[in-house]
Amino acid sequence: MSRKLNKIFVTTIRTPIDNIVNRLEQLELPYEVDYEILQGVVGRDTDIEYKEYDGWGMEYNEDEPQTDWWSRPMTDGEVGCALSHYKMMKQAYDEGHEWVMFLEEDFFAQRSLSDLDLNTFGGDVDGFYLGRFRVEGYGEDEVPYNECWLTPTFSFNTHAYCLHRRAIETIINGDFINNLIPFDGCFAST
Repeated sequence: MSRKLNKIFVTTIRTPIDNIVNRLEQLELPYEVDYEILQGVVGRDTDIEYKEYDGWGMEYNEDEPQTDWWSRPMTDGEVGCALSHYKMMKQAYDEGHEWVMFLEEDFFAQRSLSDLDLNTFGGDVDGFYLGRFRVEGYGEDEVPYNECWLTPTFSFNTHAYCLHRRAIETIINGDFINNLIPFDGCFAST
């Protein structure tokens, strides 16, 4: 069975639609894929009901790296970003898609995706990054998955990725919306 992307979602709060459409064309996908550009959530200004995770904002520990990061409240931007990603995933899930690409408005194609072939992944793969930054010093070295992809370690700046329905379902049914954390942490731990 040949696997293909079913849809692309882009979240935006300020980028002109024409700019996003031009960037989508620069992806140079090997086949046509429907896309939808959704209005993102700006900070906490939303009608989406959510609850921040009670465990966020750990007690300060000077012996832990980045303790100041983990012991502070979520910022308005982190809340809006997490809710924007949730909004895209919820719609993808409700529409019944199998493979979906999710992009933030500022994505940029550094190379063509004309050779993107989801059949290079085994049935155990639920998603993959198209753009991210690796967190140095966490976990082991990244190892190749196959000749085109690698198995990533902990990452941040999750702005371009593809998910299979299983992963979307895990996030939607895992009650992310009532245990909201910055999306990078959710994505890396799912």
